[in-house]
Amino acid sequence: MSLRENFSEAGGIVKLAFVVVITSLCCSWLAFTTTSWLVVKQTHYGLWRVCAETVSGCSHIDGTANVEYGVTQAFAIIGFMCQNLAFFLIVRFIFKENCRGNTDIGMGSAALLIVSAIGWLIAVAVFGDEFDATGAKLHYSYGLAVVASGLGLIGGVLMIIGGSNGSVGSK
Repeated sequence: MSLRENFSEAGGIVKLAFVVVITSLCCSWLAFTTTSWLVVKQTHYGLWRVCAETVSGCSHIDGTANVEYGVTQAFAIIGFMCQNLAFFLIVRFIFKENCRGNTDIGMGSAALLIVSAIGWLIAVAVFGDEFDATGAKLHYSYGLAVVASGLGLIGGVLMIIGGSNGSVGSK
């Protein structure tokens, strides 16, 4: 069977979950890797680097002594990894012949998406609370993490609904 045929046989809710999770995954990758969670004057803070608007103005901040920053990084990793694993399971649920419509895979992806949403939610809550008092501006990477959390939760609910009955053609 071709990829197109496999996708066309998937249930409507699973197709919607697939699109929602791809969108969420794009937001997740951008939030995880870019340096615009916070902007203070000419300095941009990301999860892993801080960059000034100069030619060689970036430095790594992984392993920082700031507890709140470390908590943000830890929960962002949980959210990021769970979302990637969930997408992998959804792809198998739809396209892999011996996994098509497997309820365990559908529920596994749903659980991972919900854990991902919780991880991203904790990360943005801790980060937002920590830097809200500084008067700095939360920037687009932070917003993308919020969107990744929300879409991950929606994708998880859709996979609970669509993946619980194995709503893909023949197994």
